[in-house]
Amino acid sequence: MRELLTEKLTQKFIDDNNLQISEKSSADAVLECVVVSLSDVPAIVSAGENVASRRLTITVQVTFKDLIQRRTVFEKQFSNYGDYSGGITDRNLGIEDAINKISDDILLDTVSGW
Repeated sequence: MRELLTEKLTQKFIDDNNLQISEKSSADAVLECVVVSLSDVPAIVSAGENVASRRLTITVQVTFKDLIQRRTVFEKQFSNYGDYSGGITDRNLGIEDAINKISDDILLDTVSGW
């Protein structure tokens, strides 16, 4: 999950093209993200207590630091979800959906805060 978040977030910053990705040693700012929780609970329960859909929620702790001014721009948690039904393949799609949503949220906050 950590690798998927890193890949998705990096690609979103590249596609957005407002800020450039660089090595930490030459960067003006750094974005640190840590997955702090994942919950997987029934979202829709049909007759007979059968689970028709599940909701997977991921929470990420994000710290955005300005290395030039030596200050923290923001430090907060982002949380979003992906719904799925079925087995492990569908669950992975739910994880991808949640990470995609979180990546969008992080990108918007970072670009607007810079």
